[in-house]
Amino acid sequence: MSTLETELRGPDQRCQPDEKQHSPVVLHHLRKRADDWQLHLADRITTFAGSMPFVWAHVALFARCGSRPACLAPTVTRSSS
Repeated sequence: MSTLETELRGPDQRCQPDEKQHSPVVLHHLRKRADDWQLHLADRITTFAGSMPFVWAHVALFARCGSRPACLAPTVTRSSS
């Protein structure tokens, strides 16, 4: 929180968005997204993909595998006939 926000709100209060801070159009859009299960799932996936657990999982994966592509994806072998 910036110094100006601390002076105006106090150190214990954070800026939390609520229905009073959004326009009716934004609230309608948020409700519409929450009602559609596909958009809700997409929002959850997007939230996870932008999270630190996602980043750390990939750091661990690439640290384990290095630059070996065979570690990241299974290979298809063809038998010669």
